[in-house]
Amino acid sequence: MKRMGLVTAVILGGMLLVPWWSSKANQQEPAQAAGKAGAAIGSRTIKLPGIAVLQTEPDAANVVFSVVTVVDSVASARATSAAAIAKVMNAVMALKIPQLIITTQELDLNILRAEQVPGGHEHPKITGYQLIHTLRVNIENRNLDQLAKQTAQVVDTALMTGGNALNEVSFFKKDLLSLRREALEKAVQNAVENATSLAKGAGAEKVEIVEIVSDGNGGSSDIRYNRLFPPTKEFDGELTSLKPSMETYAEQVEVTFRF
Repeated sequence: MKRMGLVTAVILGGMLLVPWWSSKANQQEPAQAAGKAGAAIGSRTIKLPGIAVLQTEPDAANVVFSVVTVVDSVASARATSAAAIAKVMNAVMALKIPQLIITTQELDLNILRAEQVPGGHEHPKITGYQLIHTLRVNIENRNLDQLAKQTAQVVDTALMTGGNALNEVSFFKKDLLSLRREALEKAVQNAVENATSLAKGAGAEKVEIVEIVSDGNGGSSDIRYNRLFPPTKEFDGELTSLKPSMETYAEQVEVTFRF
């Protein structure tokens, strides 16, 4: 009887011990879960895009034109082209436009041949030489109306004094770096404002920036290619009228916030 009583006491003791430890474990689990939940709430993040679109005026222009010379020898082509180029350059420089730069963009010498005789094996006879001297004129002016007027003067002067091929007239913003920085700053501000509104809706008072990523596109490509293409008919002596437009420059960033 005594042995059975001892065994019963151990079993009963075991039965009593199990609920006590289980109860303590159950009390610890909610506390640990609450701690993890608190840590998760403290590290909530949100990722938002920020966009900025700026309007800007071109402050520079390029005029690209060529003097095309066709003669019967290379020496004659060089001499004739050199005289024509000097005449055009002197006329353009005589406009006395501030910050005007003229440079050679390209120089091509082409051999002109007679038509190939059907079934013939000999090279067609050389009939002459074509020398194409292409000039680029760069103009800078922060006043858009004056820039347009000066660019038109260059076009007219070049075509009236020997230029016989108008390749391109384009307006662009010279300093893209400062414009890009301004757009990036405004894009981040846009993202911060939107994130702050969302965080307030979630009950948070403020947001903290964790990461900023730029898409690296550098804005709208149109800003460098506001082009006026050359006319399809020959120049008739009338003054050219140019009206460059405002350009749009955009930047986008992606910002990660903690709230």
